[in-house]
Amino acid sequence: MKGLVGFGVSAAALLVAAASQYATLQSLAGIDRRLAQTSAVVDVIDSSLTAVREVESASRGYAATGDDRFLEQVKSGAKQARAGMETLRSLAKANPRELQIIERLDGNVNRLLNSADQVIGAKRDKGASAASEAIQESVRLKLMIETLNLIDWLKDEENTQIEAQVAEGREAARLASLLTAVVTLFALGLIVLGWKSIRARQAAELALRKEQEFNAVALECLQEGILTCDPEGGKIQLNRSAQTIGATPEQVPLARTLAGERVRGLELNIAGRVVLANGQPVFSGTGQKLGAILSSHDITERQRTEERYRKVLAAMSEGVTVQNENGEIIACNASACRILGMTEEQLTSRGSKDPEWRAIRQDGSPFPGEDHPSMEVLKTRRSVKNVRMGLPRPDGCLTWLSINAEPLENPFGVVVTFVDITDNKRAEDALRDREAELREAQRLAGVGSWAWEPATDDLHWSEELYRIFGVDPSLPVPPREQRRAMFTAESYARGEDALRELLRSGTPYEVVLELVPATGQPCRVVARGEAVYDDQGNLRRVRGTVGRLE
Repeated sequence: MKGLVGFGVSAAALLVAAASQYATLQSLAGIDRRLAQTSAVVDVIDSSLTAVREVESASRGYAATGDDRFLEQVKSGAKQARAGMETLRSLAKANPRELQIIERLDGNVNRLLNSADQVIGAKRDKGASAASEAIQESVRLKLMIETLNLIDWLKDEENTQIEAQVAEGREAARLASLLTAVVTLFALGLIVLGWKSIRARQAAELALRKEQEFNAVALECLQEGILTCDPEGGKIQLNRSAQTIGATPEQVPLARTLAGERVRGLELNIAGRVVLANGQPVFSGTGQKLGAILSSHDITERQRTEERYRKVLAAMSEGVTVQNENGEIIACNASACRILGMTEEQLTSRGSKDPEWRAIRQDGSPFPGEDHPSMEVLKTRRSVKNVRMGLPRPDGCLTWLSINAEPLENPFGVVVTFVDITDNKRAEDALRDREAELREAQRLAGVGSWAWEPATDDLHWSEELYRIFGVDPSLPVPPREQRRAMFTAESYARGEDALRELLRSGTPYEVVLELVPATGQPCRVVARGEAVYDDQGNLRRVRGTVGRLE
């Protein structure tokens, strides 16, 4: 009876151990699936980003050359990018946080693709100059920076999932090993026949070897380079990715992590590649040091991409600044320093609220810092376009700027672009002054002017001409029938004859006409007209004057 009881208890204990090992294997299988999904997510992200870049490059190629072969590249790249976004949604459907990141990433990808479509449409409809204007570098730069940030965020989320799954698998393996040891000891005390205990122990060892082999394969599949060592710093192991990077134990801070230091975001230069390293010591559940582990990730291409964008910023004629959530300037390009007459150190030491700006609006009133375009974007999280601002430079000159501002995410901030429009502003002011002088001269002389575009039938009257005919200047030019009623029948016919002769032969005319004012008392005016031709001799405009006769 005792033998039967011992057999039954031992069998039950072995079944519990088997169930625990099964759970451990399921956990490891989950790690394998997670690794496979992460690899698929990273591959899809890389291929989608490559497709977006090909679309941008092809759209610029089409804008520059008009070669339809670029359109096929745009079409195939856009299709591949959108397919990649759908694949990402499918892969991340069980992770709401990743889905949110992917939705934002999808929005940026669509905006970049739409920007390429706008460039192509501008080239088709209006030509190369319009296509060049359609290439909005600041918007594209902002979108690409946000897209790269979202990609890094998504990869970090995948890595977090892997780390959680691996930690969970390790804990399951530790518990399984502990339970197996307890069951083995308990079985040794109950099972009379030693061979059953030995076989149980052999089965446990076999399962452990399989687990170790599985973990080894999982590490080999990781895209992250992994280096491990024992508590004495020996038995250093590198997975396939670490070997591909070319990292050797002497080139990585494995000894520092073994000494207890937690290494985070350390950049290393290994064989001409830039590697980002993270590491820490590994302890058992009882606090015993088991060794150290260090992960490495090749960020060479990312840094090259960032360098390319820095060069783009440096080459831009527009001034560009980046401000943080407090409105402080944290970065600027060379054009910003040139336009504002300040060094980079001077510019980055200021924020929008700094009273030293002494900015003014177009009407000359103060433009306080809290109302600057960048601060408006920080308050509303909406874009601000074409804001004009006057800024006194350190040399005492007043510079006029046209400013655009766009919000940034992760971290929140704002990118500001501006161009120097001082010369344009002076020209506009001078033109307004000349127009005012012309209006005053016409008023004093009692002579109004008009211009007619035959191609569009667009007729323009000066302000004084409105007064001569007794019409409100705020209204449109009266239609033909209303103008006819302003003259006596004979005068109107004579004026029409003179205009027809001008259109036929180009001969200028001067005729005296009688008006029929509202008072019923006729008055006389002298009307003059001439034709304006382009370089090919085609009629471009007819212009003339009407003056009162005393």
